[in-house]
Amino acid sequence: MLDRKAADAVNCGMAVCSSPIRQSVTGLPAFGGSAARSLAVLPILGALSGQPAQAARPSHAPQPPFVFSECAALLDDDPEQTFDYIASHRVAGRERAAKRCEALAQVNMGDPAAAAAILDDLARSGSAAVDTDPDASRAAAATDAARAWLAAGRPSRAEASAAFGLGLAPTSTPLRLVRDRALLRLGRSEEVLSDVSSIPSDAANLPDTRLLRATAERMLGRLRAAHVDIDAAAAASPDDPSILLERGVIRQRLGDGLGARQDWERVVELAPDTHEGDSANQDLTLLASDPDTALGPASSASASATASPAPVGSVVRTTTTPSTAVSRSPAAPTLRRDADNMSLKPAP
Repeated sequence: MLDRKAADAVNCGMAVCSSPIRQSVTGLPAFGGSAARSLAVLPILGALSGQPAQAARPSHAPQPPFVFSECAALLDDDPEQTFDYIASHRVAGRERAAKRCEALAQVNMGDPAAAAAILDDLARSGSAAVDTDPDASRAAAATDAARAWLAAGRPSRAEASAAFGLGLAPTSTPLRLVRDRALLRLGRSEEVLSDVSSIPSDAANLPDTRLLRATAERMLGRLRAAHVDIDAAAAASPDDPSILLERGVIRQRLGDGLGARQDWERVVELAPDTHEGDSANQDLTLLASDPDTALGPASSASASATASPAPVGSVVRTTTTPSTAVSRSPAAPTLRRDADNMSLKPAP
């Protein structure tokens, strides 16, 4: 048997000899003295008893930080993935951005009214938020809110959200475009013409601004001017279903039934599972049943369906309102991949 000094030497060799408390590499205190000796022999006793020593629990890897652009990129293919993304990322300090992404997913999944209320609150309550966003970010939330209200068939709420956003970002083109779309829904075409004339018609905005002008002019009975503007919009974006849908309406009003049919057939080809595609199919059916009278000035299924230009950033820029064909009551807005039912990507 080892004498006392030999036993102490063995214990000291195991680095547990009596000493003041010190910090281990793991950050936990390492004890000296008799407590240390007891701890030191635990692995040995475990080995002698045939029981494995308890392994240290592996620490979980920290969650990566939440990034809004990464979350928004998931909205295109499967908006439900955004909820998994949010749950698996650290959102502390980014709660507002995460809430915005979650609301956008709600819109795309078919609940635009609830999402619009959330987005509206994000735009209006920034000063009370934990991670207060600057005015530009709040204005973007207001843009999203206005689009969601349009998707829910609430143009008055959409106009109010857009007007609030413009108080934060007076020169925002996306906000002006969405407000004008709401104004068209409210029948305020003259205001739209006045405003859209001052929106810069650069390459990015030209299809939207010309579509807005054409729709407002058509609603005011200025068909020749509307035809000029819608042709300019189509030249800038030839495969935009919303533009083709509106051009078909204008062409039919001007007596060009063949041109109208060609435009609507192209809409069905480009966007078969959208509100635009449905409206075009309805117009084609009416045109086939009565080419001369079925689509008079007040009865086109598309007459109000193109009253809104496309939102910014959508994969297919389409902008519709519920169809209002004669003999049918206005249909409730159907959320598919059409634009007023919210772009698949958020406002910039």
